[in-house]
Amino acid sequence: MKIRPKKEDVIDFLIISTIILFLFSYFKPSLLLSNTVISAGDTVGHYYGTWFMNKYLIPRFKLIGWSQDWFLGYPSFQFYFPFVFFLTGLLGYFIPLNISFKIGTVLGTFMLPVCTYLSFRLLKLDFPAPAIAACITLLLLFIERINPQQLYSMWGGNIPSTLAGEFSYSFALALSILFIGSFYNGLKQKKHIALNALLLTIIMLSHFFLFIFSMISTFFYLLDRKNFKKNLRYCFKVYITTLLLSSFWLLPMLAKVSYTVPHIWWPPSTTRELVDMIMPRPFIIFYILSIFSTSILIKKDKERLIFVYTALFSLILFLMAPQLNRIGLHGFEHLQLIKFL
Repeated sequence: MKIRPKKEDVIDFLIISTIILFLFSYFKPSLLLSNTVISAGDTVGHYYGTWFMNKYLIPRFKLIGWSQDWFLGYPSFQFYFPFVFFLTGLLGYFIPLNISFKIGTVLGTFMLPVCTYLSFRLLKLDFPAPAIAACITLLLLFIERINPQQLYSMWGGNIPSTLAGEFSYSFALALSILFIGSFYNGLKQKKHIALNALLLTIIMLSHFFLFIFSMISTFFYLLDRKNFKKNLRYCFKVYITTLLLSSFWLLPMLAKVSYTVPHIWWPPSTTRELVDMIMPRPFIIFYILSIFSTSILIKKDKERLIFVYTALFSLILFLMAPQLNRIGLHGFEHLQLIKFL
């Protein structure tokens, strides 16, 4: 007996295919697959990570290793995220390394619409919500300015940020959206602990900021008083498995973090800049629609409020960033003083 695809599935497939083709019209295959050296922002320097992974680490079955090529020697990938470089380094055994690196830099951009679609399907959202969500990701990918005066080129997620060197962030962002749906699906079925832990581990090894975002999303289910114990057990199992899978990288990184320089982040200087940063003008219409839909979800389907929860929690962390930055700088200065004495 032949299984015929549903009309909705055919429409979804056509929409996702159109999105991918549109992205290929921007990232031309003739350029992606040309054996030339990539350039733009910090991306040039990141090529070394793929080269070192391909030539030294992978042949020795390592993800972390000592490099003599910069700073008179340093622990490569001990304080940075190795996963995307592992993928590009591995792919470099089958195609030229220049091409594999190019593919790695845009991989997260192509993954974001697909991962968003799959996440919404796993969240059991009805047609056409998953396809609409996938289409809306294009707005984030192609945003270039948060207002007419201020570029949006180093904040992560969009194409300019990715091409400036934040491709690990883009890759982790796509997986973090997928994780929201995957975790919900596993929680409801009481399954897929290992799968969700593996996904969370890959996110951590791709970008720690998105790991924090992903963890925050799971806390939403701990607000459910009726199922608190059950949800807590599932969360704990995923967390502990993730810790075991990532401990080879995470624990040494935390133990040696005092050797790193804190990330310096300064807040917008005016209230207007802060508002524009939180609410870019191209997104305003979607903020209005989100407020409207949230008022409906509060009464009918509270589980869908996970997106409102993660957005608000992320906003709180964003506003706290200057204070956290000052704490980090103070700790670094204190460390330097101890070394001097």
